[in-house]
Amino acid sequence: MIDSIQERIQVLNRCLNNANPQDEAIAEMIELANSRQISLSQLKEELEKLLEKLIKRKKLYQVIYEKEIQGELPLLLYVKHYFIMKEIIDMEFIDFDLYLITKNQEILKK
Repeated sequence: MIDSIQERIQVLNRCLNNANPQDEAIAEMIELANSRQISLSQLKEELEKLLEKLIKRKKLYQVIYEKEIQGELPLLLYVKHYFIMKEIIDMEFIDFDLYLITKNQEILKK
């Protein structure tokens, strides 16, 4: 636990001095995890779940596209696609994605 905190502090210190893109990305992940009051491992799990759903959605969309090219109307697949998208939108992570977008907009205004 202490090692993890020390590692985070080192990353944040590097960001203040000579940040490289990797350190900046890690610092943003730390900030996101802190804003959600979760650990980095929990954030990683949520991101993995989101990625799985996005991959599933992409594969399903490809099947829908191929069926449409063949002249079929895969209505059931459209419904399945809709529910996958709803799951993605309903994930808690999306709320904090919107937080990041808002934060980035504030930074750009400065």
